[in-house]
Amino acid sequence: MILEKAVVICQERLGPGDFRMTLICDASYQGAVPGQFVMLRLQGETAPLLPRPFSIHRVGQARGKGVQVQILYRVVGTMTRRMTRIREGDAVDMVGPLGRGFGLPGGLSRPVLVAGGIGVAPMIFLVEALLEKGLDAGSCHFFLGARSRDELLCREELARMGVVLHVTTDDGSAGAQCKVTQPLRRLLEEGAPPPEMLYACGPEAMLQCVARMARSRALPCQVSLEARMACGIGACLGCAVQGKRKDRYLHVCSEGPVFSVEALQW
Repeated sequence: MILEKAVVICQERLGPGDFRMTLICDASYQGAVPGQFVMLRLQGETAPLLPRPFSIHRVGQARGKGVQVQILYRVVGTMTRRMTRIREGDAVDMVGPLGRGFGLPGGLSRPVLVAGGIGVAPMIFLVEALLEKGLDAGSCHFFLGARSRDELLCREELARMGVVLHVTTDDGSAGAQCKVTQPLRRLLEEGAPPPEMLYACGPEAMLQCVARMARSRALPCQVSLEARMACGIGACLGCAVQGKRKDRYLHVCSEGPVFSVEALQW
């Protein structure tokens, strides 16, 4: 875990309210795992007091020293509105990499990934990691859902990676007009060899639906949860979620954000 002033080298607008920021960070980020996150705080007197968590979207080698780290974010409040005004050369306070990421068991040949809305942020990193481990992209099904075409992110990147892409939108402006879990259910009911692992990130209702499908078929499933965090390291205990045992709470920042669905009380 590194606390540093990370320098922004690129700020891209991906849609009406969606942006991708690239920063130069400490070389230790080369060891980051898909699903981990950073805590980011803006500088200046008017900056929000507390930092905010953002999934690591991508990690790449920078020219010279350091590592390029990308985060994908959607404008939802004061902090993210201010982030859109950051320019190349500005610095932000950042701590990371934090949390427990996705498990990457060896020998996966039929993983299925599900992303809803801004939940696609850590899933690009996950696909890249799976491909680096030797996965054939054509055997990986990726279900990408959003409310509308304007909020459908990373479609082109996923197509270039060669995964089997299933696109849905709530309003039908791109792909099939349905919830992203509907084509997932059809795939699981087709009778083909089942996936060895389901990975998912997105709204909680979507994650719970994916978890139910996985449990009913005894499929391993990992989900990345969102939670309000003040510290990101398990000190404030503000991001607790109910564990499988009624007397056991799990902390998203330190024991997650990625959990096996068997650990959750859903």
